[in-house]
Amino acid sequence: MAAVAFLGFADPGQALFMVAVAAITLGIAGATFDIIIDAYRIELLEPRQLGVGSGMSQYGWRIGAAAAGALALVLAARVGWTAAYIACAAFALPAMLVGLVMGEPPRHREPAKPHGALEAIVAYFSPLVEFMARQGALVVLLFVLIHKIGDTLANLTLRLLFQDLGFSNDEVAFYDIGVGFVALLVGIFVGGILYARLGMKRSVLISLILMAVSNLGFAGLAAAGHTNIGMAAAVGFENFASGIGGVTVVAYLSALCNLRFTATQYALLSALASIAGRFLTGTTVGALIDVAADGQVGVVGKRGEQIEQVLRARRAHLAAIVAQVLSPAGVGPGLAKRPADPFLARRQLGKPQVVVVAPRVIGFAHAARRAPYRANAQPLAAPARTA
Repeated sequence: MAAVAFLGFADPGQALFMVAVAAITLGIAGATFDIIIDAYRIELLEPRQLGVGSGMSQYGWRIGAAAAGALALVLAARVGWTAAYIACAAFALPAMLVGLVMGEPPRHREPAKPHGALEAIVAYFSPLVEFMARQGALVVLLFVLIHKIGDTLANLTLRLLFQDLGFSNDEVAFYDIGVGFVALLVGIFVGGILYARLGMKRSVLISLILMAVSNLGFAGLAAAGHTNIGMAAAVGFENFASGIGGVTVVAYLSALCNLRFTATQYALLSALASIAGRFLTGTTVGALIDVAADGQVGVVGKRGEQIEQVLRARRAHLAAIVAQVLSPAGVGPGLAKRPADPFLARRQLGKPQVVVVAPRVIGFAHAARRAPYRANAQPLAAPARTA
């Protein structure tokens, strides 16, 4: 809460360096808060409740983000951004109150306390060492790394597809945001039921198949052209599948965590699932599209060069801001003007098409077969001892 208020009081027109410090502070505090909430959820719930708990956390995150964003815009237009940031900081209170009311989780397991510097160093790396010592750990890590690549790659090209098909901003807002948000909430509900009824492995496998197939809907939309029904169906099904997958995969990652190292292991797994996938697709999407187009691997448009141009421009603009903020001489004559996004200009470069990349199903099939974990990462052959 203090970090959010700090950012609200920082004035970019007077002290841009303080804005950068406030933003970094908020990022660190927010990430730490997220991991604490997730670890508390994992240790508070029984293994059979992880699916429903994951769904409730997804509901809270999605609805809270939408509510905070709407509240910030409304207040900023009337009383200013500082008051808007302070009001949004109050959204952190419910999680804090839950912790005070529920108390310490009964399933919490304290790791052995280190004695001396050497044991402290060993204990620092214990969560990673414990996870890597499990059977099939590398396969699980590979699955966590690649399972979101298909969705991330598709999301980088969807807005370009909508523009090429001639959809207006109002249509994109209604179908992509309105219909998509409702379908996502429904998918979250269904995902919690699937996990509770079918168990971890089958529910995750079904959700990943649905997420892979959902990308084909945009290929169909590209072939059909401008059709509101087609866009509603493609966006709705994709968000519905993403809602199911978000619940089941988060529950799966939660079940992998040893209760002695819940926060650390979940932080590593979630970071690998989100940051690594986005980094890989963000730096290679243009080349992947060009390779697919040249090799006829998939039906794609020639957009690789444009996407790479946008990514290079954004990285250069960010580097210029960082250099000027950290410059001893101050901000200088002014920030570099952000280059125009080629995505925002209408171009007629042939029939718009999309890439469908869905490696997630194969990865999870191998991970589930080679890493037979019970809930909370206790191997079947040799259950881990808790301190």
